[in-house]
Amino acid sequence: RLKPISTTEFSLFKPQNFEQLHITVHEARQLAGVNIDSVVYLEIDDMKKHTTTQKSTNSPIFAEDFVYEFFEPPDALMDKILHISVYCPNKIPFKKTLIGTFRIDIATIYDQQDHTFRNKWAVLIDPQDISATIKGYVKCDVAITQKGDTVETSVGSNYPSCIEENLMLPKGFPASRPWAFFFVKIYKAEGLPKMNSGIVSKLIGEDKVFIDPKVAVVFADQQGQTSVVKSSANPVWNEQIIFMQLFPALCRRILIQVQDEANLGDTVLATHFINLKQISDNRPEGFLPVFGPSWINLYGSAQNSTLNDDQQDINEGIGEGVFYRGRLLVAITVELYTSSSFQKPTSIRVEVEDIHPLPEDFSGKQEEFLLFATFLEVSMINKSIGNKPVIFEVSIGNYGKLSKTPSAKAGRAKNSVSSIQSHCEETRLLMEPNSEEDEHERYVSLKNGPCLSVTPPQTPIITEEESTYYCIPYQEEKPCVYIWSEWEDHSWRLCNSNALLHVADVLEEGIIEVEKMLQKEEAETEKWLILAFEALKITCSRYLTFLNKLTMTRPTVLDIKRQQSLKVYIAKVVEAAKELQENLHCDNIRQILLKAKTILKELQWWSEETQNTIPDIIIWMLSNNRHMAYTCIPARTILFSVAQQERGKDCGKIQTVFLKAPGLQNTGFGRLEIFMWFGLSKYAKNCFSALPAGYKPVYKNKPKVLPGNLTSSRTWTSQSFFQMRVHVYQARGLLAADETGLSDPFARVTYSTYSQATKVIEKTCSPTWNETLVFDHVLIEGNLEDFKKDPPAVSFEIFDYDRFGAAEFLGQSFVTPVVFLAGDSYDQPKLQIHNIVRGGKHAGDLLVLVELIELDYSTLGEPRIPSSIYPQELECDENYRFVLPYGIRPVLKPYNIEVLFWGLRDLKNRNILSTNQLRVNIECAGQNLESCLIENYKSKPNFQKMVNSFRVEIPEDPELYPPLIILVTEQRLFGGVSLIGTCTVASLERFFRKPPQKSARHWSFVCTQYRGFLSCRSSCNFMILISLYTTPLQKSWVVVTVVATSYHHTQLYVHVVVNTNVKSQIRKRVHPDLVSNNKKQVATAEDDESELDWWSKYFASAKQRSERLRASEAVLTESQDGKQTEGTSGTLNHSKQRKPKETDKSIVPIKVPRQPYPKNQKECDELNFFQHELEKEFDNFEDWLCSFPLYKGKADYYEYMDDRITGKFKVLLIIFKMRFPITYSAQRGFKKMFHLLKDFILFTPNCVIDFLWLFNSADWHLCYLPHIISCRTVPTGTGDPKNRIQEKCYTISKILDPVMGALFEMTVDFPLETELTISIIDHDLVSSDDLIGETKIDLENRYYSKHYATCGLQQSYNVSGYNSWRDSRKPTQILLKLCKEHGLPEPIYLEKEVKINNAKVFDIPEDVLLQGKSTEEEDESKALYALHNWKDMPEVGFELVPEHVEMRALRKPAKPGLEQGKVYMWVDMFPKELPPPPPVDISPRKPISYELRVIIWNTDDVLLDDVNPLTGQKSSDIYVKGWIKTMDSDKQETDVHFSSLTGEGNFNWRFIFRFDFLPSEKQIIYKKKESIFSLEESEYRVAPVLMLQVWDYDLVSANDFLGAIEIDLTKMVPGAKSSSLCTINMFLEDNYQTVSIFKKKRERGWWPFVKEKEEEEDGEYEGKVETELELLTLEEAEKNPAGLGRKEPNPLEKPNRPNVSMNWLINPIKSFYFYIWRNYKKYIIAAFIMLLILAFLLLFIYTFPGSISKKLIAG
Repeated sequence: RLKPISTTEFSLFKPQNFEQLHITVHEARQLAGVNIDSVVYLEIDDMKKHTTTQKSTNSPIFAEDFVYEFFEPPDALMDKILHISVYCPNKIPFKKTLIGTFRIDIATIYDQQDHTFRNKWAVLIDPQDISATIKGYVKCDVAITQKGDTVETSVGSNYPSCIEENLMLPKGFPASRPWAFFFVKIYKAEGLPKMNSGIVSKLIGEDKVFIDPKVAVVFADQQGQTSVVKSSANPVWNEQIIFMQLFPALCRRILIQVQDEANLGDTVLATHFINLKQISDNRPEGFLPVFGPSWINLYGSAQNSTLNDDQQDINEGIGEGVFYRGRLLVAITVELYTSSSFQKPTSIRVEVEDIHPLPEDFSGKQEEFLLFATFLEVSMINKSIGNKPVIFEVSIGNYGKLSKTPSAKAGRAKNSVSSIQSHCEETRLLMEPNSEEDEHERYVSLKNGPCLSVTPPQTPIITEEESTYYCIPYQEEKPCVYIWSEWEDHSWRLCNSNALLHVADVLEEGIIEVEKMLQKEEAETEKWLILAFEALKITCSRYLTFLNKLTMTRPTVLDIKRQQSLKVYIAKVVEAAKELQENLHCDNIRQILLKAKTILKELQWWSEETQNTIPDIIIWMLSNNRHMAYTCIPARTILFSVAQQERGKDCGKIQTVFLKAPGLQNTGFGRLEIFMWFGLSKYAKNCFSALPAGYKPVYKNKPKVLPGNLTSSRTWTSQSFFQMRVHVYQARGLLAADETGLSDPFARVTYSTYSQATKVIEKTCSPTWNETLVFDHVLIEGNLEDFKKDPPAVSFEIFDYDRFGAAEFLGQSFVTPVVFLAGDSYDQPKLQIHNIVRGGKHAGDLLVLVELIELDYSTLGEPRIPSSIYPQELECDENYRFVLPYGIRPVLKPYNIEVLFWGLRDLKNRNILSTNQLRVNIECAGQNLESCLIENYKSKPNFQKMVNSFRVEIPEDPELYPPLIILVTEQRLFGGVSLIGTCTVASLERFFRKPPQKSARHWSFVCTQYRGFLSCRSSCNFMILISLYTTPLQKSWVVVTVVATSYHHTQLYVHVVVNTNVKSQIRKRVHPDLVSNNKKQVATAEDDESELDWWSKYFASAKQRSERLRASEAVLTESQDGKQTEGTSGTLNHSKQRKPKETDKSIVPIKVPRQPYPKNQKECDELNFFQHELEKEFDNFEDWLCSFPLYKGKADYYEYMDDRITGKFKVLLIIFKMRFPITYSAQRGFKKMFHLLKDFILFTPNCVIDFLWLFNSADWHLCYLPHIISCRTVPTGTGDPKNRIQEKCYTISKILDPVMGALFEMTVDFPLETELTISIIDHDLVSSDDLIGETKIDLENRYYSKHYATCGLQQSYNVSGYNSWRDSRKPTQILLKLCKEHGLPEPIYLEKEVKINNAKVFDIPEDVLLQGKSTEEEDESKALYALHNWKDMPEVGFELVPEHVEMRALRKPAKPGLEQGKVYMWVDMFPKELPPPPPVDISPRKPISYELRVIIWNTDDVLLDDVNPLTGQKSSDIYVKGWIKTMDSDKQETDVHFSSLTGEGNFNWRFIFRFDFLPSEKQIIYKKKESIFSLEESEYRVAPVLMLQVWDYDLVSANDFLGAIEIDLTKMVPGAKSSSLCTINMFLEDNYQTVSIFKKKRERGWWPFVKEKEEEEDGEYEGKVETELELLTLEEAEKNPAGLGRKEPNPLEKPNRPNVSMNWLINPIKSFYFYIWRNYKKYIIAAFIMLLILAFLLLFIYTFPGSISKKLIAG
């Protein structure tokens, strides 16, 4: 009876705490225009952000990140439109010209894999000029994240750059989308609310209409609206609104709103959404979106007035509509644009046109429908309703409403609040129990009778035993309502929907059964899944037969198209089921099950009917003339059909529905048991045949048209009494309701009119009640066999008890009882786990069982329990409460739990008080274990007495294992105890160990394993290595090396915070290059670039990972494309299917700061990249110590759990099964094990030295500019900033992706300093610094882990060089240490193998043997190979941590769960007693200063742009402009070659550009201020691209651009030897070899000029230029200087130009400009200004005396 959705949702909607839209703008290409400046604007919901402006290029590179944050309901967010627009700034300030824009809704982004478009190109179009071509492309990453989601980083250059194959479009959309016209036709509306309630209606009249309706349609941020119809509730428009969009459109829904026009603002009456996916089919055999003409039903709030409507959000489409507000006749068609069918449009606009009205009978004649309902019982009524009478109103559309009288049946619904009582007495249909007569012949009389839509008023009563709720039992008479209504007979649509839903139900039942078997690991799971697929194929075949025979009356185009698509889709479902059956085997059951779930989701999606003309049934609870609560029931679920397949699943059945308060409140108002039937009037007799057995219809005070009088002839004969036993055992993982972080939970059980509560368990989130609640004499009506098949569910509500105030709701669960009738054999059931739900989300687990046992009345006296039931009598505890009987209560076995209390970490201070004396209490299965007291937490956070144990009784069934509860308390003065935090460990399975055997050998193995595991760490001193990559710093700062990538405007500095209480010290290790950076000569030769260093290894590894990723993605895409079948989603259409996660986590792509190392360098070793924290790769390093977070404070389910963390508790738990009961004396074996643990946990605080390596921070998705990196070790137990040392190390200005290279070496003490915190801080010059994000590393867990996380194993062993061994222990020492820890003999090194105790022989490959240059090095290489393959060791093998770089997410406490960026780093740790190795040189490569000399010799074939008005002769005044791309401040120009008649120009002009270049990254570094208001310079890194442009000089107008060429200096095409060989094909064809000017140093030749055309994609040839490029280092340039242009030193000869080129007699003005103005313009302007000032002073001196005199005389 109970719907699954009812168990999880009372509320309609709940907003998310945080949602973020991350956008990364990489670059743009092929922008329309010539030599333009461009800026990208992002806009969503009136929030605008933009990139920096890139000048003089059609292919700008931005590489900027943006983040939008939202706090609103998801549906509202999904409809928002993201605009990506590119503008060209004008010279006039604050004015810009639109180049193109791209629009996409959030829903389309959310539907993608991982909710992300990654490295996709957005196609730009101009909405005002759609007849033109594409305006360009913008490459972006767009991702939607919520709490806990991770945004993967990426770099555009590492992905394929083919634009057409990587457009920002969902999979399956064509690359070239045509324009389409969307026609939304609005015909008319019926039954709109008149808005005439209130005082005004009483004065003017109830028939007055107070609305002026119009319809507004919104699609893809475009809005159109119809005309306004004055004062009409049934307006007629006959208008169509035409939208124009690219098809398929990147917008999922069309919004249709009915509005009331008003002077002070329009009021929304109702909103309806039409999903384009539901009215179209995007498969090859599919169809364009089409809808209707069909009626759409409108829903909104219950208020019939526009004043003070607190539910106006419902009218605007947020949440579920609670009241029928009329219907609207709508049609939608889409037509693709063709030049023959439509006039060519010029811009995107919305048009409104008149259309012809539809014929009156377009949808057929209206038929009469009967809605019949019987109210059996109302329970769990909220007590806030009071004790006033309650009535229930049932309506369908406007039929049945108390305040509404349909014109078609005016005589049948005369209901009003004042006449309810009298009307119910005149004609009332009741359901009375105990009827064996069939009254089918009376349906004709019912049809001719009046309607009855409300129940008689009845005062609710308090539930028995527990007076928490009200209830209305309706014991003797069950009130009935019936409503006659008229609708178009399109019930065949609902029948089709029910038939398809029946197919989905069959598959769902099979999936549920298989999931249950998987949980129990039953052997026949595979067989059941095969049977489920067989049942699916059979039901699909039946559905296809039904679909072929389906008769459609007055079908629309959508009906016909949808039927055809359904036939194809169901056939593909059958094929998919066959394929899954063939591929099914025992190893892939879960994968096949996931695909089956995808098919199920598709079937349920297809079953939704968009053109549903019959409205939902709405049931309202009314009290005191107010609408209190409601429920909506879709008409299709109770629709009657002769065929069982087409019938609604709840038709003619008793169902349980929940009443809820209107609006967005999470409030349940009641539970309703109701019988409903809906169908055509010709099937009305079937209404009574569907009545439950044991009931009959009865008429009292019969109307005159009804012959005879129906009364009940037999009463109560079919009623029975039951005893209900509710066995409540335990709850787990409840929400914390008190500030202590705990709850005082109790369970309230409600069934029918009965309610009881369990006892209160104080201060726990996992209570064990072990209680049985008994409900005697529970009355059950109707047929018992039907009741046994489908009994009503029992409600379990969990509350937190408060001594002062009402109990707080923690969650709810519904349990179906097990029914035992008299005479049934009794098989004692078992406890079951049920989910506890709060607000639609999981809130814990409940272990309960409910039994309904029919009482035996065959004997005289009191009814008794049947003799087959056991136990007959239940046992009571000392509080006279029944306990769970034996057999139902879990079977308990004795276990011994041994606990190693390690210590407490990271505890937060309480208010102003510091924590000091602490104690831990562990509780499990009713038994407690208390730790010793920590006397001084600040100095000794570890426990002195570490090992203890206690014995408990635990169920044998792993599903019933009790939770383990940890409580940390603090001892206060005067005996006070304060709770610090709690933690509930739900699963104990990972702590179980096999019991020790009697064999001495096994005991020795266990002892050696644990003793060795700890004894290797018994040393007191060790060191941790941490490193940061940064540039040289000031002398007063801690020495850090930083390389900053200044794509963005941020500021970064690094500081170190260390505790001084334990005398921590920082030792700065500085590479010699950093100290003597001015003394050491910078390498200028290419040989220095090829030298390998740590960055070589880094870039080579990053390149290999990226290539591996692309290869795996390509293979995956090919496999998906090969297996893809045509469908809508999921298995039948892989466009929505998520890619399976890679098993190898190391191949996940990461965002490396720069491009990979050059290919021509020799091969080098690689390191591992982890796309996540290292802890995730090795199970948080909890193989030895487990860290449990401690929570405190009241839990809000929609808040992030990290907000409540108060610290960590580190512990080791081992659970052994005992061979004897707890009452038996302790056995010797357990004492041995206890002493074993006790022996090897005797540690003193360790002294530690930290080295942190942090080299890159990537993708800080921020809305502000500056960034700071700080590195600190936070001492455990103190938060006083006075006890820290802070040193500013380095500042990087205005950057979001800094690359650093520095080393921090520090000494720390365990257990006082165990956590390393790296913080990213926003530095402000004036205000205080702001935290951006931080990451924390538990050093202690890493140190004690068996995975050897102290220092990653390198790929190869080398004594010297860039890859020299950097661990304090050599590989042979590490291997020997591992063998000793696990009781193995020393390894034996043979010629080509390493042998360990005959258990494992490692065969060494030849390439490893070649690495060793001596016998010692060979042994080290062999040992290293064995370490890399240690996981293959039998029994004791596991994976060791390799040399790596880990990427850690940055979090911010103010925004918990949302990632704020990433940082790349690693941590190394070394024992302090061993000499630490020299630090790895990770200082960033320094840029080399170069001077590029570009000589422009000649030009040829340049476009002739000027025309002589007298002679008509074409000519051009040519000059060449050059600069390094993006370095606009250093633009240089040649002189002008005037009046070139052939396109030839002679210049002999030298450009000189100086820049700093990074050879390894192939990028130029330069700094500049972003604007005049910037306080600091921003650093930029760009590709070395030389820009050369040829222009035509004009004296009056602007100069004309003729052509340009971009030369990438690292991969340039060699110039042609002559002008005739120079063509544009040099750049278009791939057969031309490229060279690097940094290697060749000098290049001379001819290169073509190209001018991009808006109509052409590749551009047009516009001339050629002869150029010579010479590259020198700065030292070489100073030794051999050269002048700009033709100046000294080393001047160039003047060009031999024709006489007409510079004849001052022909053109004296041009001669004056080039000879005088260009050389002396500064002096001329200054002289002119001085003359003006001098003239002003002279006039002032001349006129000042006279003016003063006049003033004095005039007074």
